[in-house]
Amino acid sequence: MADACRDPAFGTPVPVTYYQQPVQIARQPTPMTSSSDWCSGLVLGTAMGNTVVTSFTFPHDTLGVTGGQISYSGDDPQHAQGTYQAVVNTVGQGAIELSAACLSRMGTSVSCDAVASALTTFAGMKQGDPGIACSDSPSEPATCQFFFSYQNIRCAPIAGGACQCNYGVSFSGTLTGRWTRVGTLLIHNDASRTLPSQADYCVQGQGSLSLWGHDGTSILNQPGLRTLSLQRSP
Repeated sequence: MADACRDPAFGTPVPVTYYQQPVQIARQPTPMTSSSDWCSGLVLGTAMGNTVVTSFTFPHDTLGVTGGQISYSGDDPQHAQGTYQAVVNTVGQGAIELSAACLSRMGTSVSCDAVASALTTFAGMKQGDPGIACSDSPSEPATCQFFFSYQNIRCAPIAGGACQCNYGVSFSGTLTGRWTRVGTLLIHNDASRTLPSQADYCVQGQGSLSLWGHDGTSILNQPGLRTLSLQRSP
């Protein structure tokens, strides 16, 4: 992958509970959520005198594409369809302010250094698991795997007994599925989605391929991913 362009894509936070949330009325726009989990699902505890985290959601902005590769294989004489495998590598930054109430709601009071240490341990044990495995259908199996990792977690004390936590985020996703070519349109049916993604393409020079989302849509169903420039591997 020689180059890529990705727009910031906002995803509405999913509240841990629907308690006291606005009720959606038929034929009316969905009401705005009045509150959310400001503690990001944080659950603190102790084990052998040490602070441990058993639940936490790392919030972060859209990650920038840093590289990857896509492999296409054809299974018909005209090479108008076949299978593909895409590896997309992304990195970015995340941050969250954990209030004093978040840090004491489980009946414990901890320092920001202890929170950072506990989050680092949690990230290494929990978030390193191979994420989602899925398939297209029993007759045409295809798999996808997602790997999120969080590095350099730092938490510093701020006013009011809160902690400001910053960390790096990286994501590597392997997507596999089937592709179909219709004119200058490349359609990807990946295993993790029920609807295909569409991309216009152009072959330039020797082994150079450019993709851009058809009608402004996202490539490979990756939110905000607008263009990709691919160069044939030697």
